[in-house]
Amino acid sequence: MKSILRKITNAQGQELTVSVHVPARLASGSGVVAASPEERDAVAAALRAFKASRFDEVLTLLAAFASAPTQPQTLVTLARTRIAEGDFGAAEQHLRQAERLFPQEPQVWKALAIVLRLQRRPADELVYRRNLIFLVPRPAAGAYLAFAQAYVKAYRKDPAPPMAELQFVAAKLAAHAPDDDAARRERLEFAQQLYELKPLQGKGIGHYKAVSPCPEDSRDVSIAWLSMATWCKRNAIECRRATELGRTGHRPTLAELTRVAVLPSFQWAPLLDEEMVAIDGFLIHRVKLQTEVASSPILLNRPGQRAELRIPRELPVVDTPALLLGGMAQYYHQTIDFLGTLAIAEALGAPDDLRLVVNDDLSPFQQEQFALLGIAEERLLRVKVDEPQRFARLWVASRPVLGGQWIDPLVPRWHRQRLVPAGLQPVRKLYLSRSAVGRRRVINEDAVVALLSERGYEVVRPETLSVAEQIRLFAQVSHIVAPTGAALTNMVYAAPGAHVVVFYNRYSVAGGSDRYFDALAEACGHSFAQIDCRPVELHRVQREADADIEVNLEALRAALD
Repeated sequence: MKSILRKITNAQGQELTVSVHVPARLASGSGVVAASPEERDAVAAALRAFKASRFDEVLTLLAAFASAPTQPQTLVTLARTRIAEGDFGAAEQHLRQAERLFPQEPQVWKALAIVLRLQRRPADELVYRRNLIFLVPRPAAGAYLAFAQAYVKAYRKDPAPPMAELQFVAAKLAAHAPDDDAARRERLEFAQQLYELKPLQGKGIGHYKAVSPCPEDSRDVSIAWLSMATWCKRNAIECRRATELGRTGHRPTLAELTRVAVLPSFQWAPLLDEEMVAIDGFLIHRVKLQTEVASSPILLNRPGQRAELRIPRELPVVDTPALLLGGMAQYYHQTIDFLGTLAIAEALGAPDDLRLVVNDDLSPFQQEQFALLGIAEERLLRVKVDEPQRFARLWVASRPVLGGQWIDPLVPRWHRQRLVPAGLQPVRKLYLSRSAVGRRRVINEDAVVALLSERGYEVVRPETLSVAEQIRLFAQVSHIVAPTGAALTNMVYAAPGAHVVVFYNRYSVAGGSDRYFDALAEACGHSFAQIDCRPVELHRVQREADADIEVNLEALRAALD
C-alpha cells in the first residue's frame, strides 16, 4: 500500500490534506491487459449461474482463469460466490489478488470493503471506502453513506476522532439533492451516522431536517436520556427500587409520574417533555431508523445520551391512572420486554386496578397472552403506535433487560408461575424447525433431524401452535435444539435445568453483541451451547444475519454429547 495526499475543503472553507491509501501500482500508473473473449464469455455465463445460485457452476466456469485473469470481474465474481457461500476468507484472497492485478478498479475496492465489513473489520474497510470517495470522480450518494458507517464503527470508542474527512463527506452529500426515495433514505441514514459522533451531532440534525422538514402541526425537540432512579431522586419523587431483584447497577424500579408523554411505536419511551428528559432503558437494543419505522417519534439517537424527537404540538391528555406496558407484534420482545415489565410492576407492588397501556394493533398471539393471564380487554388502554399521548398520572416500571445482553431471572419465574399448568414433567426433547418460515432455515435439515431422531428428539414447528399449546409443550421440555428465532423464547416455560443448543449464523456471531438466547437461557437456569454455522446465499437476503445456514454435524454431535 502507498499513501497519496489529497487536498479537500471542509464545510468552513478550510483547505485540508487527507491521506488516501492505495496499492503502489495505482500510484505509479500501471498498464492494463486486454481481456480475452473466452474469459468475457465465461464471466457472463458465471454471472447467470450466480443469479440462479448455481455456485459450483460459477467456480467451474472461472477455474481456468482464476490464476491469471485478464479482467477484474473474474475475481470479483469468484469473491461474490465465496461470500454467498459464507467463506469470507476465500473471498478476501480472491480480492487481494484482484487488488494486485487491477489496482485502479473501483469495483475491486467496493468488493473488498464489503468482505471486510462482513468480517467486522471497520478500520480496514475504511481504507477502501476512502478510496471510493476520494479517487472516484463522481461518487454516488451511497458511497458517502457507506464511508460514514465504516467511519463511525472505526472511531466509535475514540474520544477524539479525526473530523476533517467526515465533515468533508457531509458537505459533499449535502450537495446531492435527493431526487428519489432511495436517495432520501441514504441521506437520513447518513444523518444517524453523524449523530452518533458528538462533535457532528449538529450536522446530523441538519442533514435530517434538509430532507425531512418538520410539519407545522409538530415540533422537533432535543432531549437527554436519564434513568428513572436519577430523575426521581432529583425531583424528590418516591421511587420503589428492588434490592433482591436485578443486578448491581440495574435494579428494577417503579414510580408514579405526572404529566408524562408516551412515545409509542416500538420504543414506548416515557417523555417528560417540559424538562426535555426521557426515561432511559426503554429502547429495544437499538433505535431503528426513520426509514425502518416510519411512525417512530425518535428521529436520531445516541443511546444513553441524547436524541432528537418529532412530536405533535398538541398531545391528547388521558386522565385515567395507568401502567405503561407497551407492546409489539413480535413474539420475543412482547414476551420478554413487555410482559417482563408487567412482572417487574407486579413484584414492586403496582396497584392492580391500573389500566395497562398497550399497542392498539394487538396481534392474535398478544390477545391470547392477555387472556391466559386473566387480563380482560376492558383493562387494556390501547394507544396507536403513531400517536404520542400525555398521561396525567402514569406508573412506569423499568424494563427487566439490558439490550440483548442480560435478562432478569424474575421474568422466566413469573412466566412459569403465571402461565404453566401444574403437574407437567420435563421429559421431551424438541427440535424447532424453521423450514416453513422463509429465512434462517437449516439447509441440511434432513441430516440434522436424522441425527437428532436417533437421540429421541421430536420435530415441531411452534408457529403452527397456539400460545397455550406452546406453553404446555415447552413446560414438558428437557432438551431444545433450534436455529435462532422467536420460537426459542418459549424456553421461559421450561423448568430450570433444560439443555439448549442453538444454531447461530457465523456472520451474526461475529458481532458479539446480540446475546438474546444465551442471556435468556442463563436467566432461566438452563445450560446453553451454540454452534456457529456457515451462512449460505447471502446475496438473497437484505440482512446477512437472516441467511440460511448449514449445520456442522460433528459440532452438533459434540454439543449433544
